[in-house]
Amino acid sequence: MHFIVPKDLKIETVSIFNLLGQPLYELEGGSCSETFELPNLSTVFIAKIKLYNGQVLTKKGVSKY
Repeated sequence: MHFIVPKDLKIETVSIFNLLGQPLYELEGGSCSETFELPNLSTVFIAKIKLYNGQVLTKKGVSKY
């Protein structure tokens, strides 16, 4: 899974939740572009992306692993 934000921002953490709001993964970032391997994720999910400036982005997605 790949997450990209504008170059002047950096990803602090990415939290992955299922549609029931249950946490599946908690991932650490550090740059404006992060790639994470998420084994066994075969579902619709919600990604909560926290940036170092305090901003929080929420994205929905589907993984077909």
